[in-house]
Amino acid sequence: MPYQIITEPEGLMIVITGLYSDAEMNEASVKSWEHPNWLHNRYQIVDLTGIEGYSIEQSDVAVMAMKDNIAFRQIPTKMALIAVDQSIVDLCNVYIDSVKSETMQTQIFPDEASARAWANP
Repeated sequence: MPYQIITEPEGLMIVITGLYSDAEMNEASVKSWEHPNWLHNRYQIVDLTGIEGYSIEQSDVAVMAMKDNIAFRQIPTKMALIAVDQSIVDLCNVYIDSVKSETMQTQIFPDEASARAWANP
């Protein structure tokens, strides 16, 4: 499995590694939505720096953002995306542009420290 979901006191850390597909992106998202602390999580930090390759299209990312719009509609959440590879950053920007939630803030960061400083100050 190319992702790991780590429970933290006020949120989730999702680490993605290896080859990543649209099906795995959906699976990881569903598992985070079904997490026992879902209603109490204030943030999700998604580390995408370990991705070695992916089979995800921009349209897949836009659809995932629409699903997150629904999932986070009543839960104030910060979504910190960690990415440095330009193609991954481009997909993150598609996600950010597709998120239309008043309760979810999303930003891209180059490292975990800056993502944490923003997501859980």
